[in-house]
Amino acid sequence: MGASENPSVGAPTEGCTANGVASCSKEGHQGNGKDNGIDTAELHFLILHYLKGGPCKQAAAVLEEEASSLHLLPTRPSLVQQNWEDEKIIPYNELVRKNAHVPHAHLAILLRQALEASRATLPQGFTSLLGQGPLSIVPSAGNQRTRTAWGTNLNNKRLGVLQANMLRETGYGGRAKNRRPEVYAYSNLAPPELIPSRITHQRTFRGHRDAAYCILYDKTGRRVITGSDDHLVKVWSTDTGYLLCTCRGHSAEITDLSVSASNTLFASASIDNSVRIWHLGSKTRCLGYPAAVLIGHSLPVNECHFNPIRNHLLLTVSDDGTARLWDVRDPARGAIVC
Repeated sequence: MGASENPSVGAPTEGCTANGVASCSKEGHQGNGKDNGIDTAELHFLILHYLKGGPCKQAAAVLEEEASSLHLLPTRPSLVQQNWEDEKIIPYNELVRKNAHVPHAHLAILLRQALEASRATLPQGFTSLLGQGPLSIVPSAGNQRTRTAWGTNLNNKRLGVLQANMLRETGYGGRAKNRRPEVYAYSNLAPPELIPSRITHQRTFRGHRDAAYCILYDKTGRRVITGSDDHLVKVWSTDTGYLLCTCRGHSAEITDLSVSASNTLFASASIDNSVRIWHLGSKTRCLGYPAAVLIGHSLPVNECHFNPIRNHLLLTVSDDGTARLWDVRDPARGAIVC
């Protein structure tokens, strides 16, 4: 805890270190004085009490010793009170007995209440006490923005279904009144700088020798499939981050991936004009075992999509201007060209 920079508190004097709990001086601190209406002695007690209830016992002991020596805790006035040094510091243990109703988490409870009181002016999903400007829970002239102000310049725009669902699931989008379910207002979205605070790093997959542009989960969410410019398709474990298998066969960059609804097959499209079908693992076929090669397009294949109901049907589109519907159970029959 650094020294207070508030000029009303005063600069440290002899016996007060610059990195102490709070700066103190005979002129500025005045024992258990008040800072902006807050009894600083009570504040120091709540900080110490919070540390005492946590894992930092050694830090709490150091703070208790320094707070007592610097007269930072609440005091008991002497019978002959001439200056603040005549006041007697009330020991921490006695303060605990006198305030038995105050839990160790009392300071955290107060901060939580302050955060709850600021909900109306903060973006949806905001939970940090460290925000600044419009994200600060401390009212100031510069951050009086309401939640509807976040999307002032975007309220007339519409989101696609995918983007709207993603924002809704992460807590940044709310359904607009009197609109279709797939259309969401920007008015409830948080500013961009807040979004990273809701994202945490889980795994890093390393193994491709060139840029990876395709990625998707299987239907269980426990495996991730990636396609790369190194012509390889790889399957990874989301639990461990380990590589499960590498699928070789394409002779050019991978452009798209798709998993069947039954989670038994996945497809990879490539610039080599082909689409390859691979097993996702079963009792008869191991993970990554080749199932079929679909040849028919004359130019790079841009996308491939399994039918969400009929697991054996795969739709592909290509730079040759055609869309083809394949039955992956019998590739030799060819495809229906659209």
